[in-house]
Amino acid sequence: MKTLCFRTLIFLGIGLIAGGVALGTAPQARAQESAPAVYVGAENCATCHETRAEAHSLSRHALTLREVSSDKSSIKADFSSGENERMVTFPDETQPRPFSAQDVAYVVGSGTHVERYLYRVNDNTYRLLPAEWDSALRRWRPYKRAENWESAAYDWEQNCAGCHTTGLDLNQKHWQDSGVQCEACHGPGSTHAELAEKAGEQPTPAELLVIRESVVVSADAQVCGQCHSAGMEPTRGLPYPLNYRPGGTLLDQATFTLVGLQDSDHWWSSGRAKHKNMQFNEWSVSGHGNNLQSLKDSADADASCLRCHSADERLNNVLIQSHQTGERQGEPPAPLTVAAAQHGVTCVSCHDPHLDTRTIKQPYHLLDTPDRLCVSCHTDQGFEGGVHHPVYEIFEGKPIVEEVTALLGRHASIKAAPKCVGCHMAKVTINQIKYGSHVMTSVISGEISPEMVRMTCTGCHTSNSPAMMQTFVEDIQNKTKQRLKAAQEALQADSPLWVRTVLAAVEGDGSLGIHNPRYVAALLRAVEKVLGLRQ
Repeated sequence: MKTLCFRTLIFLGIGLIAGGVALGTAPQARAQESAPAVYVGAENCATCHETRAEAHSLSRHALTLREVSSDKSSIKADFSSGENERMVTFPDETQPRPFSAQDVAYVVGSGTHVERYLYRVNDNTYRLLPAEWDSALRRWRPYKRAENWESAAYDWEQNCAGCHTTGLDLNQKHWQDSGVQCEACHGPGSTHAELAEKAGEQPTPAELLVIRESVVVSADAQVCGQCHSAGMEPTRGLPYPLNYRPGGTLLDQATFTLVGLQDSDHWWSSGRAKHKNMQFNEWSVSGHGNNLQSLKDSADADASCLRCHSADERLNNVLIQSHQTGERQGEPPAPLTVAAAQHGVTCVSCHDPHLDTRTIKQPYHLLDTPDRLCVSCHTDQGFEGGVHHPVYEIFEGKPIVEEVTALLGRHASIKAAPKCVGCHMAKVTINQIKYGSHVMTSVISGEISPEMVRMTCTGCHTSNSPAMMQTFVEDIQNKTKQRLKAAQEALQADSPLWVRTVLAAVEGDGSLGIHNPRYVAALLRAVEKVLGLRQ
């Protein structure tokens, strides 16, 4: 296909991402009535989305597969060491030898943590080499997937290609682009490109609508989940969803099935993932993964709740703002309703896949520091209508009612102490790399691996055993639960409003005292005195 250049796309604002939220929600729809779209390649996308493409080219996604057949300069590994680890017997060779840079056709991975390497068996067949380069420790280590390097476990197409390429045709053993490029997340772009070129410089509102609907730009976690997950594709037994396209349904029985929680090869008994790239699996069973449905099931659901219960809300607001500023033409979307919202707290609620890492240095493409992201919703600030989720207020020891003096939490008072993600995204060590859990609940004692246990309470409280910390936590929570129940049962019709506010805050915090034990104890003591439960 020829290289298409339609500068009008910049004028249209198609594919714009602002405030970290992908814009547009419709899948390829009316534009595809004649024929399905096909892949056109990232270079074609870049002819119009030049700034976006330049920033993306430096991202981990874009660098997850790099061809180095003719230029080895981007390989980070030191081939003057690690001869034992790199030993392999190549096809048509009788003696083992350490593989060299000359044997590497592609680098797999951005090299942030590790680099792995592909050997070209023939024109369309590649095999993973059995050693990897640890970029942090600057040393070689075995990459052992099976006893024999000839094993299917080292087959690139079978095991890895679906998530390291864009536009993979497994029958032809060919892909459109190396790495996770534009169309991996936005869908095949030929229809989008052709419609925009045909519309010219002055598209009508109707043309604009069809052009925008011809490419997928969505807050849907399934787009990320096609690769950040563990499961199986049914027709070939692949570990990636070969036939999934953005805008479709990932977890369809004919497309992809996630590994179940009962699969002990992939899950610890506490419900944490044992393997990397299982963020979607964990998110799916988390409160974040189900929070929009919980809102829709509530009798108190209101459009204002979407601020924290739906990534669609942020997306919709950015679209409206871009119309108001003149950056985006055509008709702006209507304000989002609870019924119209499709996605809850998804990946793009916290991560911006298009973040320009040249100017913004947050890790993992985060929109802000981890703790600020958490308390942007887990707080009462900016909410009306009473107590909501005062996690920030309890943890930090902020005033809740005038009748009780606030007490700074000990964790909050120590600069190096863990905050939100330190306890709620406990680290799991996988292949010597630490990954944060996306289940979002704490693990305190011996429920799972020792590596993860040390990263929660006993990572800092090293003189205490996990069992001791578990007892400590349960004791506080049980006492808080009992005191809450007694106080709620003692409430009278004329009980002061501040008493009800305190009880709602302690309950709404959700930790049953753990976020700030001293403050919660002081709040409950004040309530108990008023209710006659304490002298």
